[in-house]
Amino acid sequence: MKERKLGPRITVSLDEDSYRALNRIADKHEVSVSWLARYAIGGFLQQCRSGAKIELTMTKQDEEK
Repeated sequence: MKERKLGPRITVSLDEDSYRALNRIADKHEVSVSWLARYAIGGFLQQCRSGAKIELTMTKQDEEK
């Protein structure tokens, strides 16, 4: 059995525009979309840990996307 390098996996659904934009950014910087997602999540978690005030507002419509 293969040993996993990283921890648990998540699945995220994106709209087409966001998906294309992430792919363009990943291609430009020669990284994978997965790496880009881990990088973005890491930055968000760092902000949370630093005590920065983060406004997270989500409407019911956003939640259904």
